[in-house]
Amino acid sequence: MMLNQLQTIIEQNKINHAYLFEGDRLSDLNEQAVLFAQAILCSDDICKLKVEQGNHADFLFIDSKEQTIKKEAIEHVLHRMNQKPIEGTYKVYVISEFDKVTTQGENSILKFLEEPPENTIAILTSTHSNHILPTIHSRCQHIHIPSAEMDLVEIPGIQPATLQTMQQLKLSQKDAEYWIEQSFNEIRSAVINWCKSLLNDGTMSLIKIVDIVSLLDSREKQLMFIDMMQLYFQDLLYKKMNVAPVSYREVEGVQVDMLSIDNLVVYIDATLNAKEKLMQYVNITLVLEQLGIRIYMR
Repeated sequence: MMLNQLQTIIEQNKINHAYLFEGDRLSDLNEQAVLFAQAILCSDDICKLKVEQGNHADFLFIDSKEQTIKKEAIEHVLHRMNQKPIEGTYKVYVISEFDKVTTQGENSILKFLEEPPENTIAILTSTHSNHILPTIHSRCQHIHIPSAEMDLVEIPGIQPATLQTMQQLKLSQKDAEYWIEQSFNEIRSAVINWCKSLLNDGTMSLIKIVDIVSLLDSREKQLMFIDMMQLYFQDLLYKKMNVAPVSYREVEGVQVDMLSIDNLVVYIDATLNAKEKLMQYVNITLVLEQLGIRIYMR
């Protein structure tokens, strides 16, 4: 399903210069990254095999068995990608486990992401994207890759739309049943309503924070709320790019004409920053106030 969505991006000639593939299983992320690279670079099986084997002149896959990916490895990527394509129109590079890149390495690639050479595509994969600099996040299109084995069977009394959101959150069957007892539907509805309010009437949305905080009476509920907000804005980004939403069926009815891709990326980045603050035990009211202001003032 994810590859079909990425294929749609290619067919509509809406390829971004940088993607951040996020998820729980690195093998799934890297597999999808290579498949996406093949879809960009190749029109025949011989080309696809060359990409898969790492023998394509316009494709580079970087990973490391070390604890970090150092600046020198990033500079090698930049040197290769500054050269003109040899076999086709595009050049594609994949950096696996980008969260392992040192701060010096991230700073080296930042300018490259800001002003990339023509027809050069970056695909970064990460299972810990909260460790990546916000400035990198803001220059990438975020693609969430759910783990293949996370399919949920139906839970009695639960609507398909709710199960869809749970699946994108990578909840196991046991976790899904637990969250139903933890006001999941109420939290989901609060996310949808608050996101709509932020986009349409920012001032009123801040007033609603009091009611939201009363619902989020535990740290795990607060983190779940932010995760669900990220998925909501990610779905809006998909719709903006004419790709079907994957987490919220309700997004189908949302008008996105007035929303820019750049703004939606900022909204996603804002939720990532909010989650990081919650992990540092910053007060939930303050986190939501700052998040709301950043979104509606954009």
